[in-house]
Amino acid sequence: SLNATMGACSRGRRWDWALQLLSDMEGMQLKPDLISFNTCMTACERGKQWRRAFQVLEELRSCDLQPDLITYNSSISACEPGEQWLRALALLDEMRECDLRPDLVSHNAAMAACKRAAEWE
Repeated sequence: SLNATMGACSRGRRWDWALQLLSDMEGMQLKPDLISFNTCMTACERGKQWRRAFQVLEELRSCDLQPDLITYNSSISACEPGEQWLRALALLDEMRECDLRPDLVSHNAAMAACKRAAEWE
């Protein structure tokens, strides 16, 4: 399946291939699901491509899919390399607004983003 292939791209840090597969799904008349988007976001996060991770998040939302814990954790984790600490904290707030409970990964990723940006207090 394409999701498994995107997962292999993610593990191999080939975020660009994962993004291409996500894009190609539409041409194949396949509808990406939450797993497709989450896998692609994780690939972007692993590749330190925070801007692209947020583009995938916006695309997910435009498809009327609801982000889950994995979506948010990948998004928050993507904030660290880009020193996007404010975004990380905003995502934590957004999780709570969506009745999702941030877990240890969520909090550690947000703290890492704050630390990287020297906004640790």
